Amino acid sequence: MEQIQHYRLKPAAPHALMAEARVLFASTLLSRREKQVVDLMLQSYRADACGQKLGVSVETLRVHRRNIYRKLDINSHLELFSLFFACLEVFVPGDGQDPLSRLHCHVVKASTPLLVSNNGRT
Repeated sequence: MEQIQHYRLKPAAPHALMAEARVLFASTLLSRREKQVVDLMLQSYRADACGQKLGVSVETLRVHRRNIYRKLDINSHLELFSLFFACLEVFVPGDGQDPLSRLHCHVVKASTPLLVSNNGRT
């Protein structure tokens, strides 16, 4: 079984590590445009500022956010932040892997029920 090492953000370059984590976060699940929206959301841009930065209407941005929430199985901006921060716990700087896929593997392995044999008894 693969050992997952936990990395704490070092004070020397937290912005660079956070930027790398944001770029990779959910990259296996989201479209390029959805990734751009998530990146801005994680930087605390409001909907109108996101729309201006991306050159889309607020309504188009809402559609992107709805799709993002559906794909990530979340319901709010707060849950997006919670999911991102959970991913930081398993993020490995420099490996180029989506930390969400690493988190998913970690959660699935941790929550997989153990099969207990009852030797045929019911």
